Amino acid sequence: MDRPILGPEPQMRMVGRTNGIEEANRIAERYEAEGYETEIVKKNQAGLAIYEVWAGKKPGIIMGAPKPPGL
Repeated sequence: MDRPILGPEPQMRMVGRTNGIEEANRIAERYEAEGYETEIVKKNQAGLAIYEVWAGKKPGIIMGAPKPPGL
């Protein structure tokens, strides 16, 4: 049985983990440039700050065909 992914949203995957916010921002910017939505989550482990970068595809807009003139 598959275990659920524990992240900000169900459609997101963790793409990086670091202890510096600057590096987390660089990772997020790289994924955003490729069209992903990102979120940085700060967690404290044993007194250290850990930043997780989560990415998921932005929801697409579904558009139908244009209506013919006169309708």
